Amino acid sequence: MFGVRVHEWHLGAAGLAAAALTGVLGAATVVVALLVGVSLWLIAKDWRDLLPATRDTAAWARGIHRPPGLQTPRGDAVPAVAALATAAVGLLNLASAMTPELPGRLRALVSLASMQEIELAQALAVPAGVALLGVSWHLWRRRHGALVAALALLALLAGLDLLKGLDVEEAAITLALAVGLWRSRAGFRVRHDGPRPRSAIVRAGAVLAATVAAASLTAALAGSVPALGVLSGGAIVALAAWAFAAPAIADGCTDRERAARAVRSHGDDTLSAFKLRADLHRRWSQDGLAFAAYKIEAGTLILAGDPVGPTASASALLDDLAADARRHGLLFGVCGAGAATAGTAHDRGLHRLYMGDEAIVAAGPMDLSGGSRKSLRKAVNRVARNGYTAELAEVSRLEPATLAALERVSARWRDGAPERGFSMTHDTVADELLPDAMVVLARDRDGVVRGFLHFVPIFGRPAVSLGFMRRERDTPNGVIDFLVVEAARLLGERAVEEFSLNFAAFGRWLRDPANIIERALARVLIAGDRWFQVERLLRFTQKFEPRWQPRYLLFEKPTALPRTALASMWAEGQLPKPSLPRPQRRAVLAG
Repeated sequence: MFGVRVHEWHLGAAGLAAAALTGVLGAATVVVALLVGVSLWLIAKDWRDLLPATRDTAAWARGIHRPPGLQTPRGDAVPAVAALATAAVGLLNLASAMTPELPGRLRALVSLASMQEIELAQALAVPAGVALLGVSWHLWRRRHGALVAALALLALLAGLDLLKGLDVEEAAITLALAVGLWRSRAGFRVRHDGPRPRSAIVRAGAVLAATVAAASLTAALAGSVPALGVLSGGAIVALAAWAFAAPAIADGCTDRERAARAVRSHGDDTLSAFKLRADLHRRWSQDGLAFAAYKIEAGTLILAGDPVGPTASASALLDDLAADARRHGLLFGVCGAGAATAGTAHDRGLHRLYMGDEAIVAAGPMDLSGGSRKSLRKAVNRVARNGYTAELAEVSRLEPATLAALERVSARWRDGAPERGFSMTHDTVADELLPDAMVVLARDRDGVVRGFLHFVPIFGRPAVSLGFMRRERDTPNGVIDFLVVEAARLLGERAVEEFSLNFAAFGRWLRDPANIIERALARVLIAGDRWFQVERLLRFTQKFEPRWQPRYLLFEKPTALPRTALASMWAEGQLPKPSLPRPQRRAVLAG
């Protein structure tokens, strides 16, 4: 206006001034309060434009303005409200079907329909109400198929309400909900692949056959038509749970060779090579230049670190992945994102939580003199006095017997526990796609391998990243310290300048908390060190005087943080997953 860009907060400020003026002039309190409320809302929704650093960075919306890109789709809260309303209407219809009808209405109805038709309508209302309850959960998860089923069930129930007892009130509420669902249909955007015809026939036939048998027996013993309805409702719920299950997404685990070529071209991040793990799925950008590795856990598509590829392609891939996750009813997050990706994602509306720091250690001979290195010096000398030596070798040049020894050391170290890892470790010592991976071996005085460090290359710069750290449990105390010191020396001789040693979870909170909240969180971490060994790992790492590189957990919105964090911990193996038997999901995105 007149060459000046007008923001909503300008209107809000003008509204507050007008409210003050009308208050002075003696306007009604209600008018002043209404004007103040509207003005404060305009200022709150446009708060980004109040600050020069964030001005003109958000897209307009009816609610709070957010940056473009990973916007929360319009109507995102509709499915939750619709699901609760559908469940309530389902319960209302169940209660209506299982309670006696009003005598006056029933007498009027008998003149229009036979008693057998009325009883049949009562029996059918029970499974229809139960089915509506089952469908409500899938409405919460934004399933489009559940919306179609809910509309059909609501139409059926409205007719049954009238036929079983002239229940006009229940019919009106049921139809009103159907209209509301239809008007908000854009919020139910999660599509899913239909089952294969043969599988559909087999599953549906099995469920229905079991139901008919159980229902016939129940009806014969109890002589109750509602009993038939209850059992039929159970069958419908079982079929709905299967029919609206999370979508199966095409497998992307078998493109490791293509991913390895991209890692060699663009894998300059310390975590890039770990995206070649065989247990990860991969999604490619539309131009085919960037890819991301991920798993689906706890209803969340969780990425393993940053995408690999050119910056523009990787940024576009984040947008595509977030959009695909929403289309499939999943949350979206990134575990172990670097600072650059965290900044890019923040501009697109993702939130970030500090996870901890990677420890980057300089290669070359370590100076073990001085008081600060006393414990490290004693550990290294103790192991050397026990006759241990270290050697560096490329994995591709190791003899089969040596590889078998490494596997044996790993198995003894795990002691029956499964291999863990997701974003910051590799899944195998000998990977044909990483022939230039290296190991630093610790041999005892008899030449037997008793421990090792495994390093994967970081392409584009003279650095490597730790993939495994293993030792046998009966080795002298300090073998790992000895291996790290020797690895620094031996890698330096190979012109390697630095190596990523390990990850210290929430290390900054323990090392140098910035405020009272971080100090309180540090106390919690120290109390939990008995189970998670967070403080002990930090103390071990600090002995090598590393530089710290922060990593972040990215998530869509504050309410999504608990599930995203759970998905990250399940993927990394830090928390055990529930062991209830369940069919395996094909949880991968095409690309």
